[in-house]
Amino acid sequence: MIQSFKIENYLGESLFLDIRKPEDTGFLITSVTGLNLPKIDIASQNYSTYDGSHFGNKHVNMRNIVMNITYYLDNKDKTDIESLRWKLYRYFLPKTELTFYATNEHGTFRINGYVESNEINIFSKEEGSQISILCEDPNFTKDEDERVITVGTIDPLFHFPFSIEMDENEPLPAYEKTVNSAGGYSIYAPNVHYEITPNSETLDLGYHAKALRGINTGKIEFSRVKDYPKTIIDYDGSAVTGLKISIEAKDTVTGFRINNVTRNEYIIIDDEKLEKIVRSGIQKLDWIVIDTRKGKKSATLIRDAISYNILNACLPVSKWIQIQTGQNVFTYSTSSEIRNVDVNVAFPTQYLAI
Repeated sequence: MIQSFKIENYLGESLFLDIRKPEDTGFLITSVTGLNLPKIDIASQNYSTYDGSHFGNKHVNMRNIVMNITYYLDNKDKTDIESLRWKLYRYFLPKTELTFYATNEHGTFRINGYVESNEINIFSKEEGSQISILCEDPNFTKDEDERVITVGTIDPLFHFPFSIEMDENEPLPAYEKTVNSAGGYSIYAPNVHYEITPNSETLDLGYHAKALRGINTGKIEFSRVKDYPKTIIDYDGSAVTGLKISIEAKDTVTGFRINNVTRNEYIIIDDEKLEKIVRSGIQKLDWIVIDTRKGKKSATLIRDAISYNILNACLPVSKWIQIQTGQNVFTYSTSSEIRNVDVNVAFPTQYLAI
């Protein structure tokens, strides 16, 4: 059940409308349409030799939200009708952009749109406004931070904090300790890898011995190294959406390709075309961001604090990866050492209805 709405106008000002408390604002919301699943257009073509038609492109229409608001005179500020009407003009001025928020028991959802009209029924016994908002992107976005998922060769299997008793006399397995890029430590043991941040107060060998003894006895497994990078992302949104792919090179990388196996979509970075743009392939410390979201499609390489547009280095056969409802299987591959690159994907959760 819808509990409240919030309107943020082009000036950044907000109007909060609790549907249960019209006395707070002087506005009684009598109806809102356009929050359900939108209609779609399907292009079809008749067959020439037999009955029926062939379905072609399917297109979701833009969303039209219509609000009917009655002026509530029994408000706590004793605001008159004329003042209430002018207050609505401030937030619903035709041709201006706004952000529309709706809150129900599942959270807060937002959508951007433009005010098409704000019609006042001046001669009605119960004066009010009918407001039409057009949203070119029909998807609602849950009002929360983007999810960031790592696509990699390491499965995290243990989370801090923990407390466990171990035999201090247990011999240590063979392990390697190196300084990582964050200024902390990377600990490698057979089939195991874990990271210690520079802020940790337990960087001494005794700490590592405790952890490694647990690994040696099979009591704790911090992570597991995979030969093939694969991550399953469970997306609970109802609208297909794009994502931002971040690629961090820890050494030279060639033949990079990332895939959403579920949708048979992929992006390939052409090494030869990339070399023509930035005078080399992917080098150590390079950072690449590929954005596949609607209206924001781009590919950027950042090297030595300089940004390069490398959109043309993404092969023409590449498909712009999207994410859909349910489980999405993401993988990546390179013709160089697979662990020379770290890959993260970030995406919003979007819905076709609330």
